[in-house]
Amino acid sequence: MQIFGHLKDIAPHETFSLTLGNFDGVHQGHQQLLSSLPQHHKKALITFTPHPLLILNTSQNPSFFLLTLQEEKRRLLKKQGVDFLIELPFSHNFSQTPADLFLKEYLLCHNGLKHIVVGHDFCFGKNRKGDFSLLEATLKKTNITCQQLSPLKNTQGQTISSSLIRNLLQEGNLLAANALLNYSYFITSPVIHGKKIGRTLKTPTANITPHPLKLLPKIGTYITQVQIEEGKEKGLSLYPSVTHLGFRPTVEENNPNPILSLESHLLNFEGDLYGKNLTIFFCSFLREEKKFSQKEDLIWQISEDIKQTMTFFEKSSSPILLDKENK
Repeated sequence: MQIFGHLKDIAPHETFSLTLGNFDGVHQGHQQLLSSLPQHHKKALITFTPHPLLILNTSQNPSFFLLTLQEEKRRLLKKQGVDFLIELPFSHNFSQTPADLFLKEYLLCHNGLKHIVVGHDFCFGKNRKGDFSLLEATLKKTNITCQQLSPLKNTQGQTISSSLIRNLLQEGNLLAANALLNYSYFITSPVIHGKKIGRTLKTPTANITPHPLKLLPKIGTYITQVQIEEGKEKGLSLYPSVTHLGFRPTVEENNPNPILSLESHLLNFEGDLYGKNLTIFFCSFLREEKKFSQKEDLIWQISEDIKQTMTFFEKSSSPILLDKENK
């Protein structure tokens, strides 16, 4: 996959079909758009960086907003067969581009463009005034064809969207969120030194600090899988795991300002993880965070969490995103 800052940067001799949008999460709706591009053309995608809402939505705290960070999105798009990824720099000035000028300067600027596929909610230009009707009317003066897809819905009749998936994750409904993503939601980060509390509970954990713009699921304990980057020679290793996201009220009861932590206990693992990159795949929500009256009760609960995790993986498997080819 080649990455460019403008459609005009694609070599003049190339011919391709194109779709465009934010593609946060690269979920089933996005995957449908990409699979609808003609197979006899190369696939191009125009997206925006940073996400427009991080620039325009100043009324909300942007932290933990994104389903996919830039490099994660690139990896997913590559897996979907995108040949040319165009990342248009988004800014306040860019957001003021009139719809007709956006078409001329950013979309209809390469002679190799043959076909455009857009989603049901496709809008573009200043104040989102451009729509499919304007695109279709403009393209009648060219040899470029276009089509607009109907919304893709889940089994409850809801339109599949990044917003719906964010809501499901924040509700702890991982099974539903992962079904709409077509992969297990994940967080990647290097292992950092924690307080080593897990060792006192007979379950050592790997602590990571997520990127501040990465969306976190609901606070609680999860069945997960952890992928370890072992380096080029050894590749990747995968382990079933129990992951806790929260403030650890039982062990931090005397701390007036506990810090949100994300830590995973890897089953059947021995070794040093400090400094290594881990990817935590969230498979299923286990339980709410709870303050136990004594440490022994917490130790017992963790053992139960481990049993449930082992049973989960005996009965099912979880979709895995990353592998050697996509690194």
